[in-house]
Amino acid sequence: MIAGHSGGGQVVQRYAVVTSGEPILIERGIAIRYVVANPSSYVYFDELRPSAAETFEPSDATRCPHFNDWKYGLVNAPAYAKLGVDGISATTLEAAYARRDVVTLLGGDDCDPLHPALDTSCAANAQGRHRLERGRAYTRYMQMRHADALQHRHFEIPGVGHDGTGIFTSAHGLSALFDVEAHSGATTQT
Repeated sequence: MIAGHSGGGQVVQRYAVVTSGEPILIERGIAIRYVVANPSSYVYFDELRPSAAETFEPSDATRCPHFNDWKYGLVNAPAYAKLGVDGISATTLEAAYARRDVVTLLGGDDCDPLHPALDTSCAANAQGRHRLERGRAYTRYMQMRHADALQHRHFEIPGVGHDGTGIFTSAHGLSALFDVEAHSGATTQT
């Protein structure tokens, strides 16, 4: 299991996208789960970003020229992503990510667009106004692109803001971390 909250959640999400060592672990009977909690942003696989109508539209590069650069997209991805002529395609990377066991945990009250630790760059704001909105949008994005193959789960923890302890000690946090059955009023989206 690899888990992180806030900036750590961003690292876990990006790692789940680019990791290449997982097949060796699976061959040895070791399952990996990625627990992504309250990140400020996500890596997208194309130029689509959420719209006010809760659909997805190509982002306006004239207003935000770097909206699709790494860590928000795959443009200018680091060498370890192994994208390109001698590496793997973005499509292959995305398909592998969709098949991974990824659990996203969001605080139902993590909706402050002025939170001091929130990424407020134009690239992050293209994903939504705050963490909760961004997480919901990213879940819809992945469901739209991988309706039949998506192995990701999404839980919102009511009454919890940007609080790693509150997220990870919630019923769904404990379930994600320790495979215990969750019994709570958390909102679930799959």
